[in-house]
Amino acid sequence: MLALTDFDAILLDMDGTLLDLVFDDLFWNQNVAEALATHHKLTLNEARSRVTQTLAAAEGTLAWYDFDRWSRVFDLDLDALQRKSQSLVSLRPGTATFLDYIAALDKQVVLATNAHPRVLRFKLDVIGKKIPDFETYFSTIVSSFDLEHAKETPEFWDRLCKQLCFAPHQAVLIDDNPAVLMAARRFGIGGQIAVSQPNTHKPKQPLVNFDNVCFLDELVVR
Repeated sequence: MLALTDFDAILLDMDGTLLDLVFDDLFWNQNVAEALATHHKLTLNEARSRVTQTLAAAEGTLAWYDFDRWSRVFDLDLDALQRKSQSLVSLRPGTATFLDYIAALDKQVVLATNAHPRVLRFKLDVIGKKIPDFETYFSTIVSSFDLEHAKETPEFWDRLCKQLCFAPHQAVLIDDNPAVLMAARRFGIGGQIAVSQPNTHKPKQPLVNFDNVCFLDELVVR
């Protein structure tokens, strides 16, 4: 297992890494599908199929994460749907312990997410009500929309390194998305650690060719 102390910068994903992916999975697979079925007079299965197929066409691109785009495409108030499910936005087990640990390491800690800025703000506000100093754990919080490229692309990593002035080989990324982890590796990010259970309501799915942790506190050196 990679040691975080060997790196100058720790790059953290949000959804499925710091936060439980149960919110996102239920939001898109259930809440959006149900609202789409009601609004467009579809069966629930038809609505789920439409959501899945429409999203899949943009997977891996910035458009896939564009909340405004999907609000228009599905003709739904996605912000209102988010608010109805905000109780499901939560830290994954071990995250708080992990953040306390890395806060004492004197590292550059970056929250680097593909989340749309409005989705990012929504989740930070929800978590902030539970942990008021949550945002202070990070040196910088960056959305891929700020850099105009998704984390699955080399352009994102190039712009992130230049903007935050760190050497790629001196950074470690912790993420649950295999395409993002591979893109970071190919670009030259020094270390990659995969999260094997992004949704705590689903079984573990370790990613091959990467160091894996189930919960982030497994990285804490006691």
